Amino acid sequence: MATGSGKTKVMALAIVWQYFNAVREDDEQYAKTFLVLAPNVIVFERLKEDFANGNIFRTDPLFPRHFKLFWEMECYMRGEAQRTHSNGALYLTNIQQFYERANASKEEEPAEITAW
Repeated sequence: MATGSGKTKVMALAIVWQYFNAVREDDEQYAKTFLVLAPNVIVFERLKEDFANGNIFRTDPLFPRHFKLFWEMECYMRGEAQRTHSNGALYLTNIQQFYERANASKEEEPAEITAW
């Protein structure tokens, strides 16, 4: 899709659709937990503006107001600690976080990455 054509909105709508089907239909075929991988740091920073603290879900009319009662979704950005448990979760990071670094050792990694 071209720049400005609504890719982020489409992602948010797909997440809302999956989440509400999982919650309202109590169906395990649908997801309540989501991982959004940005292809690079620049895109990550743009997505972070929209998804941080669930901004896109609060500011855009993605679902009817009376469904707000069922909306229990936490959004976690790369490097953030996990907060209290919620019914759903969205994790946003960039793909480079999954690349293996040639000269990195476990002692150099932050505790958040190496913790079980």
